[in-house]
Amino acid sequence: MLLKLDCENNYKFYDLILDTIENKRKIFYVAAVRTGYAVDIFDVLLNTWQRENVIFRIDNENYFPSVRENDLVLAVSGSGETESINEYLIKIAQRKAKIVAITAQPEAEIWKEINPYLMVYIPGRTKS
Repeated sequence: MLLKLDCENNYKFYDLILDTIENKRKIFYVAAVRTGYAVDIFDVLLNTWQRENVIFRIDNENYFPSVRENDLVLAVSGSGETESINEYLIKIAQRKAKIVAITAQPEAEIWKEINPYLMVYIPGRTKS
């Protein structure tokens, strides 16, 4: 079975990451449990490759960093229905950050509400 990946948006995503790093802006990510573990690996690799911290996790109500306009926020949610993640995304959207939604459910209500800068569809199973 061949996966139907959105190659065009994947390339836009890579360019956005590189542009953010080159322009010395911050990258944040918000993800829960399983998807969070996967993005944690990306975090370690990117920070090691850059030899400095360029990507930061938003992981609980005690650590909500100063996300600013034009910072990049990776919103990773298979279902788009994780309540804690969605609460963060609503706050982040108000700060006018560039949100990239990485999801298996592009039709989820949260994506309509926050209107992400870029949507990257990755086929997969979700909790719903």
